[in-house]
Amino acid sequence: MTRQRDIQLRFFDFFDTVDDESGTVIHPYISILNAYYRYFPVMLAYENYDHEIFDSAMQIRNALAGIETKISTVSLLKKVAAWNLVPLTISSEAAGAASGTLTLRNVSTRLNYPLVDDDFQDIRTVRLQAGTQSLPVYGGHWYELELVTPVNGGPDWKRVIGPLFFPAGEKVVYDSFAGISRETLPAGTAGATLALKLEQPLAPYNLREEKLPDALTLSWDWAAPERFTLDHFKVYRGDTVVGTSATQTLAGIPRVVAEDAAYAYTVTAVSASGAETRRSPALQVLPDFTAEEKAYFEWKHRYFGDAPTLATDDPDGDGLSNYQEFLLGSNPLVAPPETLPEELQSKRQPGAEVAYYEGNWNYLPDFGKQKPFKSDVVKNFCFAATSGEILTSGLSDHVGAVVTGFFEVPATGKYKFFMSNDDAARLQVDGVTVIENNRPGSPQEYLAEVPLKAGIHSFRLEYVEYESNAKLQINWEGAGFERRSFDGDNVWHYSGGLGQEALEYLQWQRDTDGDGIVDADEMKLGTDWKSKDSDGDGLSDWDEIYQYHTDPTKTDTNGNGLNDYDEVFLAGEDSPIDLSNAGFEQVRKRPGSRFYAYSGKWEIKGNSIRAVDRRGSVECEVSVSAANIYKLEFDVRNYFGAVNPTEAVLDVYVDDVFCGTQTVPLTSEVSTALFHTAFLPVGSHRVRLAWDNYRSSGSLQLDTFRMLGLKSLSGEESGRLELVEKVLSKRNSVKLSAESRVSPYCLEGTALFPTKVQIGDSVAGTQLPDNGWYANIPLQETEQTTFEVTFENGGFRREGKVKWKQTNLLTETEERIRIRKGDSLRLTAFPAFADTGFWQISGGPVEISGIARQAVVQRFDQAGEYMLTGRFQAEGETQEKSLVVEVVDYAFSQEDIVCWLGRVRQWQVSAPSEAVTFQFDKRLRDARYSISGNNHSFSVYIDDNQVRCVAARLGEEGPVMAVQQISGMGIYSSYQTGMRMLETYEDGSQLHEMTVVCSPVRADVELRLNIFVAGVVFDDGTVSKVLDVSDFNDVGIAKVRFIRSTEVNTSVCHHMSAYQNGEYIGVRPR
Repeated sequence: MTRQRDIQLRFFDFFDTVDDESGTVIHPYISILNAYYRYFPVMLAYENYDHEIFDSAMQIRNALAGIETKISTVSLLKKVAAWNLVPLTISSEAAGAASGTLTLRNVSTRLNYPLVDDDFQDIRTVRLQAGTQSLPVYGGHWYELELVTPVNGGPDWKRVIGPLFFPAGEKVVYDSFAGISRETLPAGTAGATLALKLEQPLAPYNLREEKLPDALTLSWDWAAPERFTLDHFKVYRGDTVVGTSATQTLAGIPRVVAEDAAYAYTVTAVSASGAETRRSPALQVLPDFTAEEKAYFEWKHRYFGDAPTLATDDPDGDGLSNYQEFLLGSNPLVAPPETLPEELQSKRQPGAEVAYYEGNWNYLPDFGKQKPFKSDVVKNFCFAATSGEILTSGLSDHVGAVVTGFFEVPATGKYKFFMSNDDAARLQVDGVTVIENNRPGSPQEYLAEVPLKAGIHSFRLEYVEYESNAKLQINWEGAGFERRSFDGDNVWHYSGGLGQEALEYLQWQRDTDGDGIVDADEMKLGTDWKSKDSDGDGLSDWDEIYQYHTDPTKTDTNGNGLNDYDEVFLAGEDSPIDLSNAGFEQVRKRPGSRFYAYSGKWEIKGNSIRAVDRRGSVECEVSVSAANIYKLEFDVRNYFGAVNPTEAVLDVYVDDVFCGTQTVPLTSEVSTALFHTAFLPVGSHRVRLAWDNYRSSGSLQLDTFRMLGLKSLSGEESGRLELVEKVLSKRNSVKLSAESRVSPYCLEGTALFPTKVQIGDSVAGTQLPDNGWYANIPLQETEQTTFEVTFENGGFRREGKVKWKQTNLLTETEERIRIRKGDSLRLTAFPAFADTGFWQISGGPVEISGIARQAVVQRFDQAGEYMLTGRFQAEGETQEKSLVVEVVDYAFSQEDIVCWLGRVRQWQVSAPSEAVTFQFDKRLRDARYSISGNNHSFSVYIDDNQVRCVAARLGEEGPVMAVQQISGMGIYSSYQTGMRMLETYEDGSQLHEMTVVCSPVRADVELRLNIFVAGVVFDDGTVSKVLDVSDFNDVGIAKVRFIRSTEVNTSVCHHMSAYQNGEYIGVRPR
C-alpha cells in the first residue's frame, strides 16, 4: 500500500495541480484513499491496527479536504476518518446483578452513506463484571449493543441499545429505564467511556409486541421481587392506562392514532396490597399502517360497517380470526359447512365458461385490464395442434381466452397436471398458479405435481395464440384414475351465482404454498400459509405433520438439541432409534478463503471466497481424527448484497461422493446450507461445494465452513460408537435369503450412499431405484457361500450366508420355473427316498447325468424355453418327470439416457417378454412404460441432474436383469441466461451474445441451433450451428453470437435442440 501510494504521489513531481474540470481525471488523493479504504478491514483490524497506515491516510484525507474537486469527496472523507481507533472503557456498576454480557454489533452498513462495505462483519461479545474493562472501537462507526443480565427467578433481561457511536472524549451513560445520555470527558481524553448498570429489573421487562391492523398484543417477562405478591399488571401508553391483565400478556390494545401522540408502552406490576412497581423500560409501537393493513380496514368496513370488532375476533366461530379471514379472502360472518353444500351438486352446468379477447400478445397479458369481445360455454377446451379457429372465438390468430370452471378431486393426495401449449398458457387451481408456460411457440409438455384436498375446486386457464400453429393440451392423473384429459365431463360451471356457504366452502379449499395443507388449516395450526417449510428446518409442513409427526413450527420438536431434519436424515420416519441422547459438536471451522477454486474463476475477499463466474465449485481438504458421521454447514450470501436477490442451488461432494443438494436464498443476509456425509474414516478428505447456477444475477460468496461430528450427549466414547452403529444400521440394509435356486445370487439391499456399497474385496454394488443396490454373487456348489457387505467406507458391515439349493426334477412341485440368461442351476433327478441309482437329464443346453443325491451345474446362456426331462434308474425301475425352464433375457440398448431437466423425454426400448417388469425410480417426477402397436417406449420427466434409474426384473420382485441409468441435464439459454448487445456496426446492424449453460457437460450430447427469422445470422454468417463438449468451458458455459440486421423487428429467434448420440432429447423452440 505504501509503495502504491508513493507511485501515485509522484504525479506531483511532474504537475503542480490536477485539472479535473472535465470530470474525467481522478485526483491521485482520491485513488490513494480508495485503495486504503478497500483494505482498512484487514490493515486496521482491532487486533493488529496499523496506526502508521491510518495516520498516512488521514494526512492525505486532510489535504484532500482543502481541495475543490469536480467529484464530490464528502462521503470518502467521512469513511476514512471513521476508522479512527478509540479505546473504549466499559464501566459496570453492580446494582443487583453480579455479571452479564455485552454484544457490540457494528451496524455502519445501515447508514444512508455506509461507512463500510456490505460484506463487513464486526460482532464481539464481552463478559461483564463489576468494575472496568477496555476494548477498542472505531470512533466514527455506529454500533448496536445488546446488554444481557441474569434475573433471579426469570429469563435473562435483554436490552438493545443504540445504534450509537463512541467519539474520543465522550462518555455514554446508559440507564435501562431513562435511556442514553452523553457527557464530555476532561479535555485531552483520548478514549471514550460507556457506563452501565448490572441490575435486576424489579419491574416487568423484555416487552414484546405482536401487531395486527387494528390491535396489538403486548407480552413481557416478570420475576417478582422479594416479598412481592402479584395481583395484576397495568399497561400504559404514555401516561394513559390502556388495560390491566392478570397474566403476562394483554391483547386487543387498540392500534390507533392518539391525540397525545404518545406511543411508548410501559408495564407495571401491582401487588395485592396495591403497591405498584416502577414502570418497565418503554417499547415504542407507532401506528404506521402498511398497505396490507389499510386494505384490511376497507375489508372490515365492508363486512362490519362501523360496528366495533377487532382483528382477533371470530364472529362466525369457525376457528379463524377476522384478520385470518381477511388473508384467506373468506367471509368472517359465515362458517364453512361441515359437508358439501347441496347447491354445489344441484347447480352444476356442463362445460366451462370461456371469455375471448383480441390482441397481439406473445405473452399472457393482464386479462383483468382487458375487455372480452365474446363469451361462451365450452365443454372440450383442450385441442391438438391446429392453424384454424381457436375454440369458438371465430379467430385463428391474435386471440386470448380465459377458461373458468370447477372440477372434483376424488381423494386427498397428490395429482399430476401435464400441459403443452402454443402459445402461452397458465393454469390456476383455487386462485393459485400450479403450472405455467408463458412463452411463445413452446409446445413441449410441462408437468406439475399438486397436493389437493378431496372435494370441489375452482380452476382458471389463461391462454393466448399469436400467430401460426396453436395448441392447448391439459391432462391430469391421480388417486384412482390414469392420465386423462382435464376437460370434457370432468369440468362444469355454475350459472346464477352461489350462496354464501358454497362460496365459503370453495374459499377454504385454497392452498397457496402448495404443501398439501389448505390455508385455513395452516392458519389454525399456526404454520406459514405462504411457505411450505414454516420453521425452515428443511422438512415441509406436510411431511412434518403427516409423515414424521414433528412440529412444523419448531426446528427441534423434542428439544434435544438435534433439529428435526437431522433426526429424519439420521434415523428416518418412525425410527426405533432413540436420538434423545444424540447431538452434533463442531470439530472444524474454516473461513471461505481457505477453499480453492476447483472449477470456474473465484477470488478471495477478506476471509471469504466469491465466484467471479456465474457458476463453479470450490474445494478444501479436511482432516478428521475420529471416524464418524459428519454434518457440513456452509454460510453463503450474495456478494452483490441486496442487488438482484435470487436462490443458490448448492451440491456437495466428499471424496467425490454426492452428499445432497440444497437450495438457499442468495441475498445480502447469510444463509446456511446443511449437508450430511457418509461415514468418514480417520484421515484426510476432500470437501467440494458446487454452485449449480445459470442465472446472470447474483454472485455466490462463501464466508464460513463448519464441520460437526455426531456425538452422544453422555460424553462417553462408547456411547458415540454405539449411536453411530445404530444410525448406520438404520439407513443401510441387506435383503438375505437362506438359499437360492440359481447362481449367481441376486443380492439386494438399500443404502443412503449406494455407490459406497462393497461386497468382499472385488464386487461393487450397482445402484437401483430408490437408493437400492444389487450385486450378482457366484455361489459355491456344495458349501454355503459366505460374503461380507460393507457400507459407507467400511463404517457398517453385514455378513451373509447363502446356500445354493438343488433343483430336483423328480421332487419339484412347480411345472415351470423362470431364470435369467446366464443363470446356472444345480440339477438332479432322484426320488426323495433314494440313496443309490443313476439319473439323466436331457433337453437342456447339454445332456447331464449323475448318481442319487448328486447335482450337476448347468448354465443357461441362451434365452428360450427348455423342456428338461429327468430319468432315474435304480434296481431295474425307471422314474421320469419333466420341468420347463424358461430362460429370460433383457437388456437396455443404452447404459445411460440423458433427460433435459423440465422436459419429457420419450425413447424406444426393446420389447420385453411377459416375464419382465420394470421398476422406475420413485424420485423421478414422472415415468411410464407404454406400448403402441409394436413400439415399446419409456417416457420420463426428471427435475434434478443426479443419477436416477429403472431396473428390469424377472417378475415383480424378482432378480435384476438390467439397469438403465437416467441422468438429468440442465440446458439453459436465451431468456434464462441473458442476451446482451456487444456492438453496433456502421450499417446499424448489431452483434448480440447469448450464454448457453449445460449442467453437466457431456461428450455424448450436442446442441443444434437453427435461426428461423430472416435477417439474423450467426457471427460466422451461417444460420445453423452445433455446440459440442469442445465449445464449453470447465464450468459448462458456451457463448453464441448473432448478427441482427436493421430490418429485423424481432429478436434473434432460433430453435435449440439437444441430441444424445444422434437421438433426439428435446427442443427449446424460441
